[in-house]
Amino acid sequence: MIREKWNQILQNKEVRQNLSCLRKEIKDYRQRRILTELIEGEEDALISLLADEDAKTRKNAALLMGDLSLQKILEPVRLAVER
Repeated sequence: MIREKWNQILQNKEVRQNLSCLRKEIKDYRQRRILTELIEGEEDALISLLADEDAKTRKNAALLMGDLSLQKILEPVRLAVER
């Protein structure tokens, strides 16, 4: 399920809903590790969602990034909040 949702985000399909679903799924540590591994090397795809035209998509992306607490993606969140 994690892989499917992430792939749909990469394909720009139902992004807001998939981000929300991923946030729920990664409450389980094992699922969080799976997503972290999937995102590795694709961080820019997630970071780019901070500039999405849909405010809820931006919010869900920022919250997911915060939930994951990956150093590589936290700095763009901080910069986006400061804007």
